[in-house]
Amino acid sequence: MTSPRETFMAAAAQSLQDMWPTRFVKRGLVDPAKLGDPMLRQGVYALIAAGTDGWTEFTGREAQYGTLEFAICAWCLLEGEDTSTERLEQLEAELEDELLQWCQAIKSGPLLDAVYPVRVTYSGGLDCPYGWLVMRLKAIYV
Repeated sequence: MTSPRETFMAAAAQSLQDMWPTRFVKRGLVDPAKLGDPMLRQGVYALIAAGTDGWTEFTGREAQYGTLEFAICAWCLLEGEDTSTERLEQLEAELEDELLQWCQAIKSGPLLDAVYPVRVTYSGGLDCPYGWLVMRLKAIYV
């Protein structure tokens, strides 16, 4: 039997890939150095389960209606001559916007009807021309 968490994570990855087919979508934390520059230029999303919380605490509904906390790490690489940190911020904003659109979209698949962003952390240009962001999210976990 597949767990609800695994069902959700697989459906979320597939849904994100379907919505943004030019991006690479992976499960689990990956080392961006091993992905290669061509893949990073297209953009990579990696989905990582982080934990569950908020289960019901009354008889008859034990361990139901909680939330699944997960993260999406996005990696990118600037193309062309403009490798400024300003351009990198713009590219990271593009990736963030795609993820926010995915959160707002009606997604097909099990358990995907309530996904909401909690927080985003940006690279700050520290690895320019390579960029990254981490979006923390929650999902209703039925």
